[in-house]
This record gives sequence, structure tokens and C-alpha cells, in this order.
Amino acid sequence: MRLTQSVIDAVDWSRIEVLRGTGADLATSLTQFVHAETPERASELWWGLEGAAFAQNTIYGGAEPTVATMMASLAERPPAFLRPWIIEVLRFILSGGSEVDPSLSERCRESAQRGVWLLAAEANDAEAADYREAVLEVLTLIDPTFTVVVRTGLGIDHG
Repeated sequence: MRLTQSVIDAVDWSRIEVLRGTGADLATSLTQFVHAETPERASELWWGLEGAAFAQNTIYGGAEPTVATMMASLAERPPAFLRPWIIEVLRFILSGGSEVDPSLSERCRESAQRGVWLLAAEANDAEAADYREAVLEVLTLIDPTFTVVVRTGLGIDHG
């Protein structure tokens, strides 16, 4: 996970706003999350992200570097059990908003936009239909028009 760690290391976490803890705590949680070795551990580590970068429908400053970290992690082909967790993190962040920083949700989508083909490949390679739909849902949050193209290319109903 060298690419993912490089993304994490490139952020000045002391300047990152989080709901609970510090930016440095979020960086540690992200590192641990992307290195989770079991589904149970990924589930436990989820709470270091949820409650720091996002909570329910609200996103915080840590959401933007979290999106970049999740995309980098997908690029490194993480274990199959971790991928749905990564997609879920992206879904929560990309469907949220911030009252404190109204442009944050757009910046998160712009960050994720850089990885639309990565998400398209993830949908293409998905063995489980529910996982494919989750990936396509995230893709729709980023770029609905592109999602139609991907669905057409995959021969999937435009749901």
C-alpha cells in the first residue's frame, strides 16, 4: 500500500478539521483501515473514519483527503473483503454535505472524479451484483452521465 501511504503522507493533517479527535488521529485510522487484515478488523476500524471525516449526512474537512486515500487504496487492489468497505466510505462522504464549508462536497466529488475509470473497472470486475450496484451508486454520486455510459458498456439496466 505504498501509493496509499504516499497519499496519506502528503497531507498536512494538523490543518484538517475532524468531528472527533485530531487530523493526525484520522491519518492513523486511515492507515490502519487500508491495512486491515480481516473483515472484522475493517468493521472495527470503520468507526475511526465515521465520526471523524463524516457522520451520518455531514462531512468534515477530513473527508477530502479520505476520498483521495480510498481511491488510492482501490488502485492498489486491496483484498476483496476490504473493497466494499472502501466503497461504503466513498458513498457516505459523497452523499454528505457540510454546513460549515459548503464547497467541501464539491471538492470531494472533484477528488473522486479523478478515479472514475478506476471505479468503472471495479464495477466491471465485480463478481457480486450487489457490490457492482454499490460501486455504480458511488459513480452516480460523482458523475451520473458517466454512470450511464458505464452501465451501457457493462450491458446493465440503467436503473
